[in-house]
Amino acid sequence: MTQVDRKTDQCSPGSVKDGETGIRSLSKEKVWLVPPWPPGAGVCEVVSQFSRFQPTVWSTPTERLAYYQGFVVALRVARIDDPLNSSASRWYDDLLGCVSCTATSLEAEQRETAGEAVDPRKDPQRHEDEHIREIKEKTGAN
Repeated sequence: MTQVDRKTDQCSPGSVKDGETGIRSLSKEKVWLVPPWPPGAGVCEVVSQFSRFQPTVWSTPTERLAYYQGFVVALRVARIDDPLNSSASRWYDDLLGCVSCTATSLEAEQRETAGEAVDPRKDPQRHEDEHIREIKEKTGAN
């Protein structure tokens, strides 16, 4: 699980030393999923770093989850370069929402694979599923 050092605003998964940025592989100790970025980096620097080291189709489900959980935490602690710019703020909120949704989906997928029940309150498509169910009921579709 990813942890944040609130004193330095740096993020790291549990397998990384406190105060160090970057996301290490949970299965291969010396391998970086996302190499360290500068401490105190801004949102654009964090996004740039994560964009260069996206998971591949060969990444394990655990590595993909660690990547997106780390991305969420890194975005939350990143310096917002222009907090008064409404467009930049909206972009940041949308990006954080998308990355968070992906992390939640991957986490639910891993729980399902492990045979655990998925909490319907955490299902990122819950509202869409409910809407489709309502339409089917109204139209009599199966």
